[in-house]
Amino acid sequence: MNVVVVPLSRVPHLTRHISLAARINAVLSAVIFIGMVASLLVHWSLTRG
Repeated sequence: MNVVVVPLSRVPHLTRHISLAARINAVLSAVIFIGMVASLLVHWSLTRG
């Protein structure tokens, strides 16, 4: 195994804040690339049989 577990207390804090545009971009991309794909797969599997 090549995995190392690091406690969250050792993760360095961000030196700058994430902008609102970056947060909106992250949420929209998660909705599109994860949520839509999952919903399409469920729809496909339910209408298949």
